[in-house]
Amino acid sequence: MTILRLIHTDPRFGIEVRIDVIQAHDTFLRETVAKARTVDVFGIPLRLATVECLILLKILADRPIDRIDATELLDMNRERLDWDYLRAWAQKLQIATDLEERERPQ
Repeated sequence: MTILRLIHTDPRFGIEVRIDVIQAHDTFLRETVAKARTVDVFGIPLRLATVECLILLKILADRPIDRIDATELLDMNRERLDWDYLRAWAQKLQIATDLEERERPQ
C-alpha cells in the first residue's frame, strides 16, 4: 500500500490537519474511493472515506493508535453504521475477528 501523508496548516484557524492519500490498488480500496463522500474541509472540497471504510482501514493498519481509533470510531458511530457492509468486508479482508472484538461497547 502506498500512502502519501500531507500536512495542511490552516492560517485562519491555526490548526494542523494530517491527510493520508492512499493509492487504490485493490478491490477494497477501489470500493473505498467509490463510496467516498465530498466534504468541505476549510473551504476545500475533499472526497473522504466513509466511517465504515475508515474503520476497516484502521483495523487493517493494525498499529496501536489505529486499533484505538477503530474502537473509538465504532463507539462514536455505533447507531448509524452499516453493519452488514462492515461485517461483509471484514470477512473478505480476513479481519472479522478483529472487528468483532471492537464491536462490543467500551
